[in-house]
Amino acid sequence: MASHRASMVNMSIRDSLYMHPLEKYERFGIYPWKIVIQILLLITTTCQVLIIVFNSASYSYTQYTLWNKLFLNPDVQGSDTTITNSYNVFSIRDLTHFLQKTVDRYYHVNSHTLDNYSYEYEDDGSIQKPRLLVDYLDYDDAKSKGYEMEYKLSPEDLGPFSHLNPKNYLELVSRFEIKMIFNQHLDDELDLFSTCYHWVLNQKYDYSVHGPVNVVMDIDRSSCGDEIYDPMKKFVWLGVAILILSICSLCSIFLYFMKRALLIAKMRGGPRGYRSAWDYLGTREKLKFLNLWVIFNIIGNICQMFSGILTIVDQGRSMNLHETLIGFGCFTAWVGIIQYLEHTSQTYTIANTLKRSFSTLLPYMVGILPIFMGFTFLAMCLFWNCGFYPNTTSSMMALFALLCGDSVYFFFDGVVLEDIVIGQIYMFAFIIFFINCVHNLFVAIIQEGFNSLSEKPVKKIDESESEEDEDEKEEIETIEEQKEQTEPEESIDKSFKRMQTAPVESSPKFGKRISGKAEEQEKISKLAFKQILEGRIRSQDLEPLEKNTKKRIDKMNKIAKEIAELKKGILFLSKPSINERGIDRKKLQNHAKDLLEIQLPGSAAMLLIGED
Repeated sequence: MASHRASMVNMSIRDSLYMHPLEKYERFGIYPWKIVIQILLLITTTCQVLIIVFNSASYSYTQYTLWNKLFLNPDVQGSDTTITNSYNVFSIRDLTHFLQKTVDRYYHVNSHTLDNYSYEYEDDGSIQKPRLLVDYLDYDDAKSKGYEMEYKLSPEDLGPFSHLNPKNYLELVSRFEIKMIFNQHLDDELDLFSTCYHWVLNQKYDYSVHGPVNVVMDIDRSSCGDEIYDPMKKFVWLGVAILILSICSLCSIFLYFMKRALLIAKMRGGPRGYRSAWDYLGTREKLKFLNLWVIFNIIGNICQMFSGILTIVDQGRSMNLHETLIGFGCFTAWVGIIQYLEHTSQTYTIANTLKRSFSTLLPYMVGILPIFMGFTFLAMCLFWNCGFYPNTTSSMMALFALLCGDSVYFFFDGVVLEDIVIGQIYMFAFIIFFINCVHNLFVAIIQEGFNSLSEKPVKKIDESESEEDEDEKEEIETIEEQKEQTEPEESIDKSFKRMQTAPVESSPKFGKRISGKAEEQEKISKLAFKQILEGRIRSQDLEPLEKNTKKRIDKMNKIAKEIAELKKGILFLSKPSINERGIDRKKLQNHAKDLLEIQLPGSAAMLLIGED
């Protein structure tokens, strides 16, 4: 602890604020707790994915396949068909038959499956019926004709589709869905995060654009709220560890904000407490504390914290939400470790390359976007019937895949079949322009940023100083030399103290011009701030003083200057020139030593009493 405090004393404010944690450890022996917390978060969140999500995802995928086969696409065979499938119904007879089959399978689900499933029950003990929720084109018109927003279905009653003319009813409908709920209780010996799963199946029918009715499945799952809670099997220890680590990481960010706020408040002669210093700053100044890594870490820590809470509090939670939080928490933990590699240029190459390239890449991409969108909308108008460009999102995805060289022949063939002339012109123009020109220029810009790292390596914060800062420093030094000629006793320390009480004026860098004494004061202030960062002015000197204390300190400083002048005079008299004769130089030096070591300290004390 003592060595840690000693290291903190020897460290300048600049090093404390900007030096990398690993460099602090190498140079001052300060343990890099932030890196340790980040590594532990990386390990624990990865364990969350491997232990909790992996097994749950395997089980859920097989269940998704089952639900799709029972209630959506009867031809699904598992791994050979995506589980996010859809099914089109083309006639009213097929639609009523599809609805009837869905309701029948709901009530007899266990006769169609290998596992056993249970139902939710009404208050009277009967099985909860599947619900039909309808979205009408005109609610008032549908209500006037006696139709309802919600129906409860049974094998004998399909609601509005049991009427003599369901086709007329369908003309009033935009969308509708059937909601079904199942529970599955599993053996405790299975290596799953939960022993009971609550499945909510939404069979959605879309007739908003007419033609066929498009049917998709929206499946949600959660753990049952009535299962026996086993802390060891639920990996509560893992949730607790992640919760503690994420809170520690957020606290370290909060402490970083408070330390910087306190420093700025001290420099301006503001309050000393952390809370008071934070309130002392304006909103714009507080926002300057944020950078991309800080924002990224805050978002990641929030995801990690809530994923830990959901791991601990398992009853009735949504598994989709839990897995999403785990995924983002693990992602930010892995990506966030890059920020701690910044002090080694080789491992931080990708970030440095993007930094160097971003200023050129951004306007380049902005200039390319209108051309890309032009091709997107042209494809929607000319080739919508080939199936690749039915809407804006699908068109952009298809063109981006084509830009990346994915399935070029497949897209080319589909477009040319629709229009052999315009299709070929369109495809050749897009491929030549985007793949040959845009894509290669994109790579060239990034390559230039990468090459610049070897030509002009990234300097460390304590070593780097821009040309503007160098010119500014020379200009400030010139001002100081001129001031020393007219006011030899004034130093940069006094200038800095004047800065604490002087009104704050905007810098020319931020758009307001400062001239004359104000400009001179601004430059001196900047140099004073640099001296603070480098440790040439102690942070203790920034603390605001009481009036009487400050008065006495000023008197003591005055006395110290008088003593220093007396010392100079004594030393001058004790060293006569060579030309002077009849002088015992040894006696002079001994007498000067006696005065400096014995009498002057006493005289200084008497002088102090006399001043009072």
